[in-house]
Amino acid sequence: MADVKCPKCAVDNPAGSAKCRGCGAELPAAAAAPKPSQESMYGFDMSGKPPIAWAWAGLGVAGILVAQLLVGLTVTPWLTGKFIVVRYPNHVMFWSILLAISVLIYFAAGFVIGRYSKGYLVREPAIAAVAASIANWLLDKYLLQNTASGIGMMLVAIALCAGLGYVGGIVGEQVQQKARERRKAAGGR
Repeated sequence: MADVKCPKCAVDNPAGSAKCRGCGAELPAAAAAPKPSQESMYGFDMSGKPPIAWAWAGLGVAGILVAQLLVGLTVTPWLTGKFIVVRYPNHVMFWSILLAISVLIYFAAGFVIGRYSKGYLVREPAIAAVAASIANWLLDKYLLQNTASGIGMMLVAIALCAGLGYVGGIVGEQVQQKARERRKAAGGR
């Protein structure tokens, strides 16, 4: 950093000095050096990271729960008739399809939040996924009286759902960033 020149006696003082080493006068505060850029992989300045957007996280939870309710009311009965209530039940196929649909729901919710929210908000999809998976576990355990839903199952579900929401958020952020770059290149904002 550059030395600071005393306004009274013109002696050069080391940067950051409070008093002049020549005359003892108070030195003016040096202009704060600009903070180094802490850009994320998406090009956003992370030094002033925005607070968590709880509205987006809440919308994510609501979207996940509504999507799962719709699947439970429409797809699950159809799958039950197709794979469970038949002469030779196929439980593996039944649960595999339901798992794939759940993966798609959590990823899609993360993607939508990451794509349409403003700023660096991949935290919100993960928060939404965790909250929705806890709500699902509580509903399954206490409302539907599913005794097979243990704490271990909940912890695994939370980790997987949070990861899916986070990855969906990252992909959504990347799509948002590319759209922003295209608008900037085209001269728009």
